[in-house]
Amino acid sequence: MTYKETLFFVAKCLTINHEEHNKRIVEEMLQSNTVDWDAIVKLSTAHFVFPALYCNLKRASFLSYLPEDLVEYMKYITELNRERNEKIITQAKELNTLLLEHKITPIFIKGTGNLLEGLYEDIAERMVGDIDFICSPEDYPKAIQLLKKNPLLPNQYLKRHRYSLLHQLLM
Repeated sequence: MTYKETLFFVAKCLTINHEEHNKRIVEEMLQSNTVDWDAIVKLSTAHFVFPALYCNLKRASFLSYLPEDLVEYMKYITELNRERNEKIITQAKELNTLLLEHKITPIFIKGTGNLLEGLYEDIAERMVGDIDFICSPEDYPKAIQLLKKNPLLPNQYLKRHRYSLLHQLLM
């Protein structure tokens, strides 16, 4: 498979539960045994969609077409991501409570915002590396000071995840 073919295959796999046409195409490719799984794993991990790929193939009942060792690996990575996302959700809620106690209203965005919103059927689908939020420009300096001086944050939060206070978006 060329890079372009690999990219299109992964993209089609990510839509098989919403696009019947793509589901048929993917199933035909899986049945023909022409999928370069090494290329698929490399590309999907590079683009942080490996767990989403697994979740979509599983929902479509296509895992039986994949090599068993690949399915086990996908399952393992997806479970690790689910556990990580559960921790991120817990930490975001704790951070939200802390900031609200100091009259700062955070708005969680990007991956964490989507997890908190319940956008995904399975929270393991989205790979999240940090907790991004915005707050008002007036609250920005106070939020920074709070994050720096809070005794819980250096160990529990800041060493594990970066926080992006994207105050520029509101200025």
